[in-house]
Amino acid sequence: MTVLTDVGPSSPILLRDMKHSVIERNHSRKLTVEVYIKDVLPETFEADFDISSFKIKFQTRNTAFHACHNSANYNTSFVWNPQVFGEIEPQDCSCTVNSVKIAISLTKTSEESWNRLTLHPSQTSFQSSSNVQKINRARTPLSSSENLNAISEQETITNGNFNRIPDKHRPGFVGLDNIGNTCYLNSVIQCLINTIELKNYFEVSSFMEDINRDNPLGTNGSCAINFSAVLRKLWEGLEVSIAPAKLKELISQKVPQFAGYMQHDAQEFLTFLLDAVHEDLNRVKEKVYIEDKEDASDKSDRMKAKEAWDKYKLRNDSIIVDLFHGQFKSCLICPQCKKKSVTFDPFLSLSVPIPTLPKVYTIHLFYLDTKRRPEKHSIEVKEDATGHQLKDILSYRTGISSNELQIIDILNGMLRNVVDDDILVRNPNFLVAYELCNKPGLSWHLVFQRLLEPVTCNKCDLKVGSSKFQCSRCKAAYCSERCKIENINVHACHLKSRYKFVGVPFCVGIPSSGISFQELQLEVLSHARRFVEVVPIKGTLDLNSNEGEEVGETSLNDYFYMKCLNEDGEGIEKRFETNGLVNPSTRYLTVDWRCNPESSVCCSVKEKQLDFKMIGFVNDYALHVQDCLRLFQEPETLSQEEAWYCSQCKEHVQATKQLGIWKLPKILIIHLKRFSFKNSFTRNKIDTFVGFTLNNLDLSPFIQEVNESAVYDLFGVVNHKGSIYGGHYTAYARLLNGKSTDLGQFETLDSWSPTMQKELLGLGERYNLRSFCSRENILPYRFAVLSMNSYKFWK
Repeated sequence: MTVLTDVGPSSPILLRDMKHSVIERNHSRKLTVEVYIKDVLPETFEADFDISSFKIKFQTRNTAFHACHNSANYNTSFVWNPQVFGEIEPQDCSCTVNSVKIAISLTKTSEESWNRLTLHPSQTSFQSSSNVQKINRARTPLSSSENLNAISEQETITNGNFNRIPDKHRPGFVGLDNIGNTCYLNSVIQCLINTIELKNYFEVSSFMEDINRDNPLGTNGSCAINFSAVLRKLWEGLEVSIAPAKLKELISQKVPQFAGYMQHDAQEFLTFLLDAVHEDLNRVKEKVYIEDKEDASDKSDRMKAKEAWDKYKLRNDSIIVDLFHGQFKSCLICPQCKKKSVTFDPFLSLSVPIPTLPKVYTIHLFYLDTKRRPEKHSIEVKEDATGHQLKDILSYRTGISSNELQIIDILNGMLRNVVDDDILVRNPNFLVAYELCNKPGLSWHLVFQRLLEPVTCNKCDLKVGSSKFQCSRCKAAYCSERCKIENINVHACHLKSRYKFVGVPFCVGIPSSGISFQELQLEVLSHARRFVEVVPIKGTLDLNSNEGEEVGETSLNDYFYMKCLNEDGEGIEKRFETNGLVNPSTRYLTVDWRCNPESSVCCSVKEKQLDFKMIGFVNDYALHVQDCLRLFQEPETLSQEEAWYCSQCKEHVQATKQLGIWKLPKILIIHLKRFSFKNSFTRNKIDTFVGFTLNNLDLSPFIQEVNESAVYDLFGVVNHKGSIYGGHYTAYARLLNGKSTDLGQFETLDSWSPTMQKELLGLGERYNLRSFCSRENILPYRFAVLSMNSYKFWK
């Protein structure tokens, strides 16, 4: 072995990693490593090869490379000494140097594929051996510069032993770079690498003994090896973050839907990732054929379950099965002959539905008697409630017939929707119900109130009276005649939409034979006073009196006028004539109050604070993950598309199916199904809050065969923030407390979210939740929760 000595005044710098690529061909012992470093001085280059490692030493003129290392200069020697993944033949290895890279040719002792260069990327120690091949190469370098991505330790090399310095980053706290919108991938990986059993399994090279390279369902071991590489890098703490590009590429080759950089479901990715790793590590080298037939014998459920599990293990046996796989019991009952079929199937995760909570609607009821106090009713109904159901509940509470109630939805004083009997009520803004009088020949009209206010200058926002320049039609103020001319187009638009809705709409009944204009005015005024306070500014009429009689020359018509509106809120007729009978042609009317102080008669209109009597009590529902498990185990009737073939009836029937948990895994993954797909056009994310236990989640009430502990602790979470159309995944993991198995605090694994254990208690209202749990054993059994955009783990 060549002993390294100082070159010039600088001591050699040990590089813990260098930017490189590996070229490896199948069924070949040759492997080429290309190290990307420019301007290497050929006279200083040395290479040593050992049966399990190699070492290169060089100097470079690359000033950008020098800048990456403290006190480095032209006389500084750099050493890279990685331990290779397998064994090599030192005497058959060689190196070449050119102006842009160092090419290292290695000869492996076997044709077995490595799929990587190093066994432990962080290992930098070099062991002495008698089988060392020293090579010196001289080439004329080209002048160039490169900012090489290399990690170094500022240490002196003495007799081949290196004194390690503390890592710069905490092991397990290394981040994962987003490769496009791959937060779904990163969150899943972060939770999996915090599964202590997986960590212990993949950190030692003995897992290579389980690699099944002959499994056509696997990836020739590539997925498991790359997952191990990612796990080791995350726990070494040598870098701030890494990019799992190779692992994503392998999964994309196996499952093309994950190709590209679009958003995907974390639950689907987790399933495909664990399946790929399972097939790569499947201990079953030759899978036997097992006929899938119904067991109609009188064996006990325990015996049937054991036989089903043993058959499954004949084809599937890996660390993934040992840790994550459980067993369902499925029971089908024919509705005709009552034949019962029981089967036992494996599962990787529990995808549980979220119970539907009652929908709470608040309805503001106004009685026909304007002196009667209005009421605010809180009503609990199903999510798909119709207007008829709301009316029936109001009718039961108030004694008013359903036919004499009208419900509308308003927004800022304007009509948003008329709630008809057969219409589903969805996301209302402000529901109002009116008591109507069902007299023959009486038609009901909805009346809106609006304010007529002058517009302001488009640029200067001047008010009326603040400028001598005004529009002769609407009295809008302008700063100058030029301003008026320049903004005439904008001002014309204001003239068409100068109304401001005020108060709550109300209903008035008009006989089919018509009503006098004066009677209609008084009827409208009696209703309007419930919602607005009108104060005359100019004029002598007391608008708040019950009579509303004229005083002097001032009349009601001077303070407001009325006209018909179409469904878009636009006037379609001229003002009603003051003489003769009024018979509106539409169901919508408007009261337009005159509020222009430039007019000879005007008033000030303000909304009143309505005093409602509170009716109805709303229960404070709190869902727990155990409620989801109960709903998961409830019987259901199969749809026509899912009909089951009954061997006794000899036909497909819509059987009753009940799914239950028979055997729980060591690591339990719970997936809350927050995405709802009712049909091709209706889809949404369920935002119902779901609580869960951080410690001691007892699942024994849900297991049909209790023969071991069913108490779980949470150790990981994946969350999704956003909607069904897009969002962001984050991950949480619970830390082990020192060297013991006690569980410490939760830590966020995403820079977007603060690290708070309390925040975990609120996950579920706006998040899609997935979680991992594990049972009490040598290590506590743990469970994890997953939800449409997120994961949760319990330890």
